[in-house]
Amino acid sequence: LYIESQSRFNESLASFVARELTEAFLRDHVSSEMAENYVADEKEADRRRSRMHEVYKQLEQLYRSPRSDARKLEQKAKWLTALRNEFGFERPINNATLAQSRTYGGGSAPFARLLARCGDIKAMMTMLKRLDSSSFSEPQQRDLEPVLTTLCR
Repeated sequence: LYIESQSRFNESLASFVARELTEAFLRDHVSSEMAENYVADEKEADRRRSRMHEVYKQLEQLYRSPRSDARKLEQKAKWLTALRNEFGFERPINNATLAQSRTYGGGSAPFARLLARCGDIKAMMTMLKRLDSSSFSEPQQRDLEPVLTTLCR
């Protein structure tokens, strides 16, 4: 499934499906212990993605604020350094790091709700195939919640 001009949707869906199917594969074909370890690792990755999303939203507000550019850069550096220290990352976190996290993992919660409603990935994908470019209010739509919520009704 690919929808033109909707990178966040496409990449978030691909990441979500990969996580769901990897867990099922590990549980069914390798071992429940490995599947449980995978799920624990993914929960930690979700926590990191969630924190990065929080900082991304804080930066959006900061960039719109009337503060001087120097003050904005100073605050941004503090937040990104704190985030880097929190995660123990060796390399600095920058706008590209945050954008990547948002693009590839930003839609997990609404996809999870849709999956719960559908019961399995195959039924979810059938439902998602109802979508096309006109289902989105703008190109590169950031908030996937309204699009996926319509499918849940």
